[in-house]
Amino acid sequence: MSSALTRRHLLLGTAALPLLASNTILAGNAVAQGREINVSNYSQLASAIGNARAGDVIILANGGSFSGNQLTVSARGTAGQPIVIRAQSLLGANVPNGFWLTGEYITIAGIDFAHSGTSTRIEFGGKHNSVEQCRFRSHGRHIVLLSGSDGRIMYCDFSCPSKNSSDPDTISIQTSFNDGTRHVRAEIGYCYFHHMPFKPSNYHERRRIGIGLGLSGLTSQLTTNHYVHHCLFEGTGDCELEVKTRYNRIEYCTMIGDNAHFNHRLGGNNVFRGCWAENNRGFQIMGDKSKLIGCKTVGQGCEFQIFAGNQSTTSTDSKYPQAVDTVLAYCDGQSTVVGLTWSANPPMNMPATRTRLEAHSGPIRYGTHTGTVTTDLSNETRVQPVKLGRSAVGPAAKSYATAAAPTPPQDDPSPPQDDPTPPQDDQNPPQDDPSPPPDVATPPAEEPTSSPDTPTSAIDSRQFVDFFGRRSSNGTVTSSSPTNTAPAFAPRPAPTFQFTRQTPLGDGNSSSFSRFFSRSR
Repeated sequence: MSSALTRRHLLLGTAALPLLASNTILAGNAVAQGREINVSNYSQLASAIGNARAGDVIILANGGSFSGNQLTVSARGTAGQPIVIRAQSLLGANVPNGFWLTGEYITIAGIDFAHSGTSTRIEFGGKHNSVEQCRFRSHGRHIVLLSGSDGRIMYCDFSCPSKNSSDPDTISIQTSFNDGTRHVRAEIGYCYFHHMPFKPSNYHERRRIGIGLGLSGLTSQLTTNHYVHHCLFEGTGDCELEVKTRYNRIEYCTMIGDNAHFNHRLGGNNVFRGCWAENNRGFQIMGDKSKLIGCKTVGQGCEFQIFAGNQSTTSTDSKYPQAVDTVLAYCDGQSTVVGLTWSANPPMNMPATRTRLEAHSGPIRYGTHTGTVTTDLSNETRVQPVKLGRSAVGPAAKSYATAAAPTPPQDDPSPPQDDPTPPQDDQNPPQDDPSPPPDVATPPAEEPTSSPDTPTSAIDSRQFVDFFGRRSSNGTVTSSSPTNTAPAFAPRPAPTFQFTRQTPLGDGNSSSFSRFFSRSR
């Protein structure tokens, strides 16, 4: 996030943004004007996509008829002139069979992909493509990242028409397959997963995955560098966040209720940071060299489970690898078990090895393990777990400020114009107060009163700045991402688009939200 973005703009969200023409695209600090192409049916959409060029903005009319075969988008935009395919208003257009993205710098924005069938809605095959503020409501696979790199899935909503154990396969986001293809460096953030099905009595009969980083044993040695952050899983049946590849980061994700859990099933060198599990199965860890830092479990049966196994961490089978060199630092658990086993064939008699519990809170019990170390000290950067609230995620969440934000008001020594208190009535003028003037004229109760890392029952867009940066002496935001052993992830700049009408989210049950929807990096 740019150091020029201020706390005030992050707090105000789109209310602080200048009004932009609907065909204006922002990428970094560059402004590019492209063609604006309005379409109202499937044939017009197919034609516009077939003739698309860098900078085009294809706008789907509200209520248009876009049923047809999945459309391949092979055109190439650029970082400064992406190709944007968006609804006229947020979720105002439905494209049942979705898109196959083989080009570059393509953005799919604000489209509804509700469908009664089970086919894939979006497939990634190119580079620097993104899906933003979209809704997916069906069974089957919602988004598949097959190949390419640097895909982004942000502020999307994922659910199913029902959540019965007899429902078909449900895999909302899937990356990396067994045919040798893989997508690398994907970013998945601020997404909402809910109303998803339970597993049938036969576990292998139907798959249940919210986010799956990898598919089976053959992907366990692949390095993918995915970054999953600020996602909320609420009432997702048995649909889990599953990791089966290497060098991924999962940060500040929340999972509440049902039987879902954070499942490190295969692979290694992965980091879970600041994640919250409540009233579900918690965290299950297999594989090697993974870390859980500042994570928390709440509720009976919700625990940290470090597994023994029946195969080594170098195997590419789909059995159960023992956990080796797992680190839990500053975690808080209702219960933690090291060396957990269950009935399996062959038996899980390979012990959890060299587990480190550093500054760990909560009761611990032991099963099949060896070399476990418990210490009150840790060299990891301490973070606190955060429980996300509903307002922080999904298409209507207001969390991005734009690179085109106005001049930071805190650079002006005078109080903000919307300050209801006249300067002459202030008994403590700012120049006599060593602390900077407040950024936003909001009641004190609305401002965070503690460290940004303090646990909270809900976090919304007003607090996002606290995760991405710290204020410098002049009030601007600077990066403060903690270090870790995984290769660095560098999110790419993304375009900004505007929705110019308000459309109810989902079934119209959401609370009111801004007339303008925007995003940028």
